[in-house]
Amino acid sequence: MCLLPSCTTITQIKPRLPDTFTETLDSTKQKNKAIKAFTRGSLLALRRRDTEALSEYFEALKYDESAAIYYAIAKSYQNIVSNRLA
Repeated sequence: MCLLPSCTTITQIKPRLPDTFTETLDSTKQKNKAIKAFTRGSLLALRRRDTEALSEYFEALKYDESAAIYYAIAKSYQNIVSNRLA
């Protein structure tokens, strides 16, 4: 004899992702935003548009505080100052 429970409602079970997975996903998204802004800034700097490059670098700093971003900011400031002195 087989007994089956009688259920009138079916509940859907949603899988819950571990917190570390969602944190990693958020971190990856942040890094990608930083990389995109840094790349735009680098391309602007190559075209000698350092003031515009600075705004992109500061955008990148919102998402990542890499030493490379700080270095690029310093380099852009140095280029701006040298262009004004020349």
